[in-house]
Amino acid sequence: MNEDIYIKMLRFGRSKVEDGGFKYYDLISHLKENGYPDMTESNAVVKAFFLKAFFSPSSQEIHHSAFYFITPEAYIQLLDYDSAQQSRKAAKQANVLA
Repeated sequence: MNEDIYIKMLRFGRSKVEDGGFKYYDLISHLKENGYPDMTESNAVVKAFFLKAFFSPSSQEIHHSAFYFITPEAYIQLLDYDSAQQSRKAAKQANVLA
């Protein structure tokens, strides 16, 4: 499955919840390693998605030393996305069996 950058970002954020969060640079490195080799820290699209989906208890702006967490809203968006993907897969399998 080829996921868009926003979903990749949300999955990364969810995976870091129990680790105590992550730094902005960690996300950029993850994106570079997973299909976005030309990603930079100043990419406007990533910054916009980042500010929408993640928060830091210590800052409302992007700071390289701050730790970030996925917002509850973004977490629910990811759950909804995963549920829709599973439903599509199940429907496709049902059509094949019918």
